[in-house]
Amino acid sequence: MTSKKLLPRTWLSVTTALIAASFATLATAQAYPSKPIRVVTEFGPGSGGDIILRVMTTVMAEQMGQSFVVENRAGAGGVVAAEAVVRSAPDGYTLGVYSPNALVTRRVLAKGGSPIDVLKDLTPITALGDAVMLIFVQPNGPIKTLRELVDYAKANPGKLSYGSSGFGSIHHLAQEQVAMIAGADMLHIPYKTGTDAVAALVSGQIPVTYAILGSIGPHLRAGKVVPIARVGTKRLESMPQVPALTEVAPGFEPPPGWEGMFAPAGLPQPILRRLNAEAVKALTLAQSKAKIGELGFDVIANTPEEFTALIKSQIDLVARIAKTAKIQPIE
Repeated sequence: MTSKKLLPRTWLSVTTALIAASFATLATAQAYPSKPIRVVTEFGPGSGGDIILRVMTTVMAEQMGQSFVVENRAGAGGVVAAEAVVRSAPDGYTLGVYSPNALVTRRVLAKGGSPIDVLKDLTPITALGDAVMLIFVQPNGPIKTLRELVDYAKANPGKLSYGSSGFGSIHHLAQEQVAMIAGADMLHIPYKTGTDAVAALVSGQIPVTYAILGSIGPHLRAGKVVPIARVGTKRLESMPQVPALTEVAPGFEPPPGWEGMFAPAGLPQPILRRLNAEAVKALTLAQSKAKIGELGFDVIANTPEEFTALIKSQIDLVARIAKTAKIQPIE
């Protein structure tokens, strides 16, 4: 009898506690944000990634009535900035904006992997934008079109060199995938930065390079380089004459080139939804899209679920490329 009398009271107590917790969470979300929001990023001040972040957070600050304080923290390819957020409280007042370097590619291509498990240690909020990448050649060089590039590389494996922004970069991963699909095997010349690879192309040291549109703009406008392919699944509206890589390499999947916003793991759903909605609204404004486009990025502005699915698919993609191309992890 005693247990039967206690059961309804126990159930009622649990229900009351759950309702109280729900109201507390709702109240917290409604009061959020009540103080400045800190955003830690791996991007250096004035870089394209930093500018995109500031374009978005300036609008978000106006929308949310609270300031955003950007903290540029470089080091270890993005690991330092990511760890700062992982160690923070999941209350929405410390966020991070990163590239896939520490979160996706390092996970596969570095010995020991990455100290950050993006799927467990962080909460994906949204991908801000995706870097527009193209293949460029010299205006007076022997290669004039994407078809010529693929045909020559297939007939002369390893004889045609190309520049990239380094081992494991999206440039490197893209070309390894092209070699896998279309048989276009080229000699990889890794540079410290994409800017260095572009300079090598312009000076005639290499005949081909992969490059982010934002980093090569002045040379493109001056006619010092010629785009022969968009590294993606569709042509650019601004360059309809330039084919997409999928036109000669069917099934090509663009490697991770996004810039994304994250929070610590365990971020309450109401705050996650609020941040996502405000970020998407800020990113999709006409003036924001125009500014981000000038920097060589396509706006993404997806949901947390879509961003998480993208990350998972790209971890798998990098792993498949590394395995097939026999890319050995490095320190």
